[in-house]
Amino acid sequence: IEQTKFKKVKWLFGNEIEIPKEWQIQYLEQITNKILDGEHISPKFSGSGIPYLSSQHIKSKISFKDCKYVDVETHSKILKRINPEYDDILITVKGTIGFCKRIDINKKFCMDRNVGLIKPIKNLVNPIFLEQILNSAIVKKQIIGLIDNNVIPSLYLNRIRKIRITLPPL
Repeated sequence: IEQTKFKKVKWLFGNEIEIPKEWQIQYLEQITNKILDGEHISPKFSGSGIPYLSSQHIKSKISFKDCKYVDVETHSKILKRINPEYDDILITVKGTIGFCKRIDINKKFCMDRNVGLIKPIKNLVNPIFLEQILNSAIVKKQIIGLIDNNVIPSLYLNRIRKIRITLPPL
């Protein structure tokens, strides 16, 4: 980034960081329409149909290898609550926590509660940029600090909403 003017801003734990003068710091909830997680009740699976993903399917790409399937009727019921769409961001919230992947395919699928869904407000943040910043070291440190280390470590939605993002103007 070729910026000549920077400003100091308050960051986490009372620290300050320098960001380009035109940039802002926003909570994730301020630049998204929704932040939710996948289906909480295990559906009846079928041998084929619509892919049903878990956190193991979200890494540097969305993998459909060895996934389970639900029928069209079950998928339609799930879509009433959570509808993953192109340019939304998936985030793993249980198991291997903190992997973020932008949906860059046009394929129907649904997911279990181990995967969160972030719906960016596209006139406030570019989804490609959001994916990159969510996978940056500075945000990964936040995510690690936000994990609830109960019996099963988890990243809860209320904590995801409070992730701080450095945001350039569009």
